[in-house]
Amino acid sequence: MTEASSLGFGASGPWAMPWFSEAKAQRVLEAALGAGIRHLDTSPSYAGGAAEARLGRLLTRLEAEGSAARSALCISSKAGSFPAGDGKIAKDFSPARLRRQVEETLAYLGISALDILYLHGPDERQIDECLPLLCEMKDQGLIRAIGSCSDGRQLAHAAGTGGIDWLMAPYNVLRQHNGVALRAGQRQGKKIAIVAPLAQGLWRRDILLPRTPSGAWYAARAFLKNRDELRMARRAKWLHEESGWTPAALALAFVRESLSPDLILTTTTKARHIRASAEAAARPLPDALKAKLQGLMVS
Repeated sequence: MTEASSLGFGASGPWAMPWFSEAKAQRVLEAALGAGIRHLDTSPSYAGGAAEARLGRLLTRLEAEGSAARSALCISSKAGSFPAGDGKIAKDFSPARLRRQVEETLAYLGISALDILYLHGPDERQIDECLPLLCEMKDQGLIRAIGSCSDGRQLAHAAGTGGIDWLMAPYNVLRQHNGVALRAGQRQGKKIAIVAPLAQGLWRRDILLPRTPSGAWYAARAFLKNRDELRMARRAKWLHEESGWTPAALALAFVRESLSPDLILTTTTKARHIRASAEAAARPLPDALKAKLQGLMVS
């Protein structure tokens, strides 16, 4: 069963955006570290390219204050994607781009090696073509483990590919389609990192009535990218009615008990959400609730 220490914090989304102040971002990061979280994940493509630099600055500040030591953290990032302007993300898995991204990431984060480097959304051919370079960088000590952040068919390919140490993929009560590939990867000895475990908070009653910039960001994403899951979540009113459980705690417990992943990554702009996730991380999920949650999904 996953313990609180297997929770990770994603330095992404609104947390990394310029309109969310760095002082507030620091308080959220401090809450994560205070809750026992030691795995931090980011990407060159998050927040228009600002996420890695923000995380690096805050880690430098916290280290100087004596409240964090980068050597005690597991830090992962990604390569192959980058901001292309107008909110769009471009892909480039060429050797020159991958190596340059790794070098820039290390400089931003103030570290000499990444604990995990994930290819960010590669197709099957790109996975195969990038592996020799990633293995070379691993031998050179620039990265310690190789991962693939993917979905669907690409995830299944990564799960069966030798040399890949970690699989990162979305999995939650509303989207369980990656479960087969993730379990196949576990059987091959690969470690599993789950993103979007809380189904992006789509069950929140006020998600389409945002009152803050971060709320507007989540609402836009839900409406533009997750309409099927949003409809399902809006119908699942019982999530708010389970005695002693919040929807977020149910969602987190479901992911933990369904897959026993090595890492569950969440991101937020609120310190209280970090603390609530940490408290819920080791709470057992009754079989009846697990079965009920398994039926709450879209294809």
